[in-house]
Amino acid sequence: MTSKVDENTKNIGLHKEVLMKINETLKKHQQTADATISNLGKCNNKVDNVRSDAFANTSSVKEDLKERIGDLDKYYSESMEEMSNTIEQVRIMARDSVNAKEKEL
Repeated sequence: MTSKVDENTKNIGLHKEVLMKINETLKKHQQTADATISNLGKCNNKVDNVRSDAFANTSSVKEDLKERIGDLDKYYSESMEEMSNTIEQVRIMARDSVNAKEKEL
């Protein structure tokens, strides 16, 4: 009977060692999980910052492009008016030239 008790005690000791190793492994996994969660939180913050910066940059570029389009539209309008005036002047000069030629003839 003593040998059976000794054997059971030995088995309990072995099981205790195995359980302690499992417990250590679980603690290491928990530490890894905690570190991963922390890193994911930091990554999330960085992504949020990048998103905010990208939105701000996009808004800035959008306003800049609106301003440039307005300037180009103004330039186009002025150019069209100038060309229209030049065409009218050429038309008047051509009419006057034709009239002068008719008088000569």
